[in-house]
Amino acid sequence: MPILKAIWKVTRFILQSLLTTGVIVALLVFYAARIEPDWIQEKEQPVYIERLPAAFEGFRIVQLSDLHGKLFPEKGLVSRVNALKPDLVVITGDVFDESNETPLGYAENALGGLNAPYGVFYVYGNNDTYLGLNKIKTVMEQLDIKTLNDEKLPLKVKGQAVSLIGLNYTRTYQDTGDFADLLHNEGEPAIALAHRPEIIDAASKAGVDLVLAGHTHGGQIKSPYMPDFLHIVKKGYEKYMAGLFQVGNTQMYVNRGLGVNNIPLRFLTRPEITVITLQRKAGD
Repeated sequence: MPILKAIWKVTRFILQSLLTTGVIVALLVFYAARIEPDWIQEKEQPVYIERLPAAFEGFRIVQLSDLHGKLFPEKGLVSRVNALKPDLVVITGDVFDESNETPLGYAENALGGLNAPYGVFYVYGNNDTYLGLNKIKTVMEQLDIKTLNDEKLPLKVKGQAVSLIGLNYTRTYQDTGDFADLLHNEGEPAIALAHRPEIIDAASKAGVDLVLAGHTHGGQIKSPYMPDFLHIVKKGYEKYMAGLFQVGNTQMYVNRGLGVNNIPLRFLTRPEITVITLQRKAGD
C-alpha cells in the first residue's frame, strides 16, 4: 500500500540518519579520547623583545605545562625536548594532578633527564598542591629542576642578563600588592613564569617583557558552534586561552599543556611543546 511504503521510507530515512549520526559521534569521541590527547605539537614561536640584550638573540626556551600525570613511555617527552636543543626549559605548573593516583615518582619518569645549559625551572600549579609543595620541590631538586616560588634570578649570557621571575600559583593577579617589587624591573628585561594567565595585567603594569603561562589547556574542547567547554579562567580573561598576546609592552604566551583534567578529551586543542625563540626587534 502507498501509505505503508511512505511510512517505511520515512522510517528508513530516520534510521539511516540516526545510524550515520551515531557513527560520526563515535568517531569524534574516539578521536578526542584516543588520538588528539597524544598528538603533541612542537610549536615554534618567535618572540620579539625590543630591549633584548644582543647575547640573547636566538635564545631558545622550551615551555612545558599542565602534564597532569600524563604518561610518556620510554622517556618520550624528555627525548623530544632534549632533541630541540633548548637553552632553557621552563615548566609552568600542574606537573601533578589532584588525584592521589599520580605519585611523586611520576616527576622522575616524565621529566628526569631534561637537559638545558641555562637550566630547567618550574613554578607550581594549583593541582600540584595535593601532594604537598615542599615534597614536590625536593623531588624536583633531585632532578636538577629548580623551583621558583616568588623568586627572581638573573640569566646571564656573555656578561649580559635577563631576569627570570617565578610566581606562586596562588596569586590573584588583580593587585600587584606584596609582589610588585618582585615584578618591577627597570633595568634588564624580565621574563615571568606563572601558572595562570590572569597575571597579564599586573605584569604589564610592572613592565615585564614576557610572561609564560599555562593552566587553560587551550580550552581542551573547542568547537566553532559551541561556547568554550572548559571555563577555568576568571571572567574577563577568557580570551587568553592559548597563544601569544600583548598588553601594553608586555607579551604573554599561554601554552595549551600536555595533559587533561576532569574530562579526558581534547578536541581542536592539541597538546603542546612550545619552542620560544627570543629575537631583537628589527633595527635594534
